[in-house]
Amino acid sequence: MLADSTKIGVEASMRFAALSEVDVLITDSGISDDDASALAAADVEVVIA
Repeated sequence: MLADSTKIGVEASMRFAALSEVDVLITDSGISDDDASALAAADVEVVIA
């Protein structure tokens, strides 16, 4: 999945996929350490691009 850091942790009216369906998240350096840790704990690889 590709999402800039402003989209992480925000509730939206639409959902692309459940977190369990995401293997890799590509985002920017604005992601918080807490969010990155939570994603890693859910077995999502976080790639900063």
